[in-house]
Amino acid sequence: MVNVFTSNKTQGKFNKKKISDIVEDQLKKRGVVDASLEIEIVGKNRMTRLNKDYMDRKGPTDVLSFPLPKISELDNHIGTIFLCRDIIKINSTKNSVSFQNEFERNLRHGIDHLVGIHHK
Repeated sequence: MVNVFTSNKTQGKFNKKKISDIVEDQLKKRGVVDASLEIEIVGKNRMTRLNKDYMDRKGPTDVLSFPLPKISELDNHIGTIFLCRDIIKINSTKNSVSFQNEFERNLRHGIDHLVGIHHK
């Protein structure tokens, strides 16, 4: 079973059911059927702080993932994903795609990081 805990810290509206469906689909593609994770949708200021504090990088980014180690066989919490609505909006315009498509691409990318798939 997949459990998604979504928190929106922005003025934007998000469909939690759609987000959960995307998460479940991406996890299934990666062979994960039992997991819980948190998703926080944040603004530029919060993402800038997270990026500086945890990645030692300046400025905001579109997505950050924080995987958690498995503590026991009963523990299925895999981590937290932060998505920056402001940067995703900028990137959707820059990439000539809808906000929804860019948001979904970043969400899937963040999930991949939680399950151990990283950049080459």
